[in-house]
Amino acid sequence: MPSLALSDINLHYKIDGTGPPVVLVAGMLSDSASWGTLVEPLAADFTVIRPDNRSTGRTTPALAPTSPQQNARDILALMDHLNIPSAQIVGHSMGGYIAAELAVLAPERIPSLTLLCSAPMNLRRSWHVFQTFCDIRLNGPEGLCHFNSTVYIYGC
Repeated sequence: MPSLALSDINLHYKIDGTGPPVVLVAGMLSDSASWGTLVEPLAADFTVIRPDNRSTGRTTPALAPTSPQQNARDILALMDHLNIPSAQIVGHSMGGYIAAELAVLAPERIPSLTLLCSAPMNLRRSWHVFQTFCDIRLNGPEGLCHFNSTVYIYGC
């Protein structure tokens, strides 16, 4: 399994296909596997890169602080590691927030940005949903990933 050692995490990612690069950024509590059946058709024409965001999937440790800004910096580091000067970016849900942050950090490296099921602003309702997910992961039943550090959510 490919991974990139950064200063505070080991970023897991998957690559499929060949062609121009497209980075798929999963939503909150989702990982690279969440793109499922989209990978094969995209990989016919693109190099599909799917990182596991902080606190998800096989990226470790699960206790690393996370935010859309930090995840965007992680993706830029991954692009640097893979020698990718620019890539199409697709973000789903919270991945859309991450993708938007990425476009702000490095607009010259993002020729296109596609946001799926994401909002241009963080509504109070959304913040409560995200906070509830974090609380479940922190205090939920055995078998869930338990956090014993602060999880930073965009807009808190």
